[in-house]
Amino acid sequence: MAHKNHIHCRKTWLKTLAKRHTASGAFIFNEKNQLLILKPSYKDGWNLPGGVTDEFESPYQTIVRECKEETNLDIQIQQLVLIDYVSEQVDGEQFDHVEFYFLAQAKTFDCIKIDNEEIIDYKFIDPKKAHIYLPDSYCKRLQAILDTDRYPILFENKKPLN
Repeated sequence: MAHKNHIHCRKTWLKTLAKRHTASGAFIFNEKNQLLILKPSYKDGWNLPGGVTDEFESPYQTIVRECKEETNLDIQIQQLVLIDYVSEQVDGEQFDHVEFYFLAQAKTFDCIKIDNEEIIDYKFIDPKKAHIYLPDSYCKRLQAILDTDRYPILFENKKPLN
């Protein structure tokens, strides 16, 4: 006998599940230990390579695809280094999502090519000067991964959990 609160229809139950999205970002350093950052056309400031996950795409697949689309780089993922659960208001609506950050490398940076549509510039920066270019939330994540070798680091709402 089913419990009185049992949901009889799997389709009905599936509709009750949260509809959150995921995104992936990459910390990519060159041979001089400088961090790759990108300037998007659609907002002010600089970003890490990465983006929102497409439907039925894994976070790993997302960052490989996004790096190729944004920079023409073929990257190799070294490690998942940080996971951040974010709940925030965007245009008056409450959203939540999970961001996955990877340490990645490229065999060469000679092939970097940006499309000048979504991404309009790129540069390599000294991580100690990241605060000049990147939002505070990215600087906190960067500092966290530089301060430890125990991954993944857990963040919630752009701040470390501990």
